[in-house]
Amino acid sequence: CMLPLQPGCSGGGGTSARTEPAKTAVVSFLEAVKRGDDAAARGMLTKVARRKTEELGISVAPPVAAPAEPAGMERLFNGRDLTGWTGGVDAYEVVDGTLVCKPGAAGTLFTARDYGDFVARLEFRLPPGGNNGLAIRYDGKGQPHLDGIELQVLDTEHEKYTTIDPRQSHGSAYGLAPAARGFLRPTGEWNFQEVTVRGNRYRVDLNGFTILDVDLDTVTESKDGALPAGVKRRRGHFGFAAHSDPVAFRNVMIRELPGTAAAPPARGHARTPVEGPVRLFNGRNLEHFYVWHKETKYADP
Repeated sequence: CMLPLQPGCSGGGGTSARTEPAKTAVVSFLEAVKRGDDAAARGMLTKVARRKTEELGISVAPPVAAPAEPAGMERLFNGRDLTGWTGGVDAYEVVDGTLVCKPGAAGTLFTARDYGDFVARLEFRLPPGGNNGLAIRYDGKGQPHLDGIELQVLDTEHEKYTTIDPRQSHGSAYGLAPAARGFLRPTGEWNFQEVTVRGNRYRVDLNGFTILDVDLDTVTESKDGALPAGVKRRRGHFGFAAHSDPVAFRNVMIRELPGTAAAPPARGHARTPVEGPVRLFNGRNLEHFYVWHKETKYADP
């Protein structure tokens, strides 16, 4: 072994330090398979493959550039100041067109507007060991992971996070549902992420890979015990939960999704099919007609 002697690394042909992370990854993969966690298993396989290709000098990471800005997206951060944002404004600053958490600062910066179902896109850059979070449907008063949903933003592979609960890894619905690991780009590089929230289903795509796709209605407990009140929220603010580290964000955009379609009527109330055209308007009143509330996007009845 050419390295200084370390535990498990001896001059007499012992296991090299380099093989230890690979062994750990394989063990984690086998444990994930045993408990039926397909997402975690895929993440660990990708992690092992990426480490090996990096050793060989081969790059297989997807392009870091975000896709072209789609039509209908609203820019939440203008790249100049915090117009449209409220809450923890003192915890963030604008640096070279990016939104950066001030070192040592804490607090949640969130939009003045609130949102229900939406698709959000953003890019983020993590410092070594960096920690932050996306506040989803946040009530603007309490803590994002309790009074809303917090999607973790974390340098998961940093050594100080080796023992965290899987539901704390990057992209996880914090404390509720784990995301697959192994898809972050190297620390200090920009990552692209898309978050889709519809009803109580949360999907997170990181650098082109789906790392979380969960219906929180199926979750029965959090890592701390009972489910927090935020799990039931269907509308709230979008924001960033500062945890003292200078995590940077840019190209933050959002597009609201139309309300969920109304459920079909119960079979006993459905109209029986008839031959020929059906009269929709009776000429007297608006019976059987409903109003679409434009501002709330709710679909009636």
